[in-house]
Amino acid sequence: TLSRLASKRSKRELAEGRFEAYAADPGFLLLGRSGVAAPEAGLVPPPGYFSGGWDDLTADQRSMYLRAFGPQATALDARRYTFTRLDEALRHVILRRAMMELPRISDELSMLASIQLPQTSAAALCTTVADGLELLAQSSDLGRRLNLLSEIEQLPKEAPHGVTIHLDDRPPLADSRLRLSASPDYLRLMLGDLHALAEAGRTGRYPQFAEAS
Repeated sequence: TLSRLASKRSKRELAEGRFEAYAADPGFLLLGRSGVAAPEAGLVPPPGYFSGGWDDLTADQRSMYLRAFGPQATALDARRYTFTRLDEALRHVILRRAMMELPRISDELSMLASIQLPQTSAAALCTTVADGLELLAQSSDLGRRLNLLSEIEQLPKEAPHGVTIHLDDRPPLADSRLRLSASPDYLRLMLGDLHALAEAGRTGRYPQFAEAS
């Protein structure tokens, strides 16, 4: 058991070395973002899981995000901003129509998956997002799908006042906004039935959501 743990740690350390070498040359894609990266790692609270992309970060978090995927990137910083990076990858492909960069984005997400800690689900989510984007690019109705996904991003970002939304038998969500996200619900919607996608754009809700009576 100890030898297996040592082997896994060694593989992750090798992956972290490859990740940091790639960050230095050729470097990670900017994905449309720019600014001044933090000069050194600081005591900036990282964003939480599924907490949104660039627009949801504070100024200090944006500087740390740019550092986490800049020439001086470290695996530790990149892990802290994994969920932001996944949202930004989706946004870059879907909203900026950056299909030509998809092969490189997929490779970068694979590297991001390789440095994740084994006790988290982040590695699997990196792979899921990369696979989802590949399937999206191969869809026969790609143009229509991208248009509908872009229209959803134009919806108001706040849930209607006084509405409680439930998913199946789970508790109501604190944030019920239909928004671009690396969440399982969004990825299913992205690749799902076009009629359901159009309906989501009209109602501002995921198809499996229902208002409480």
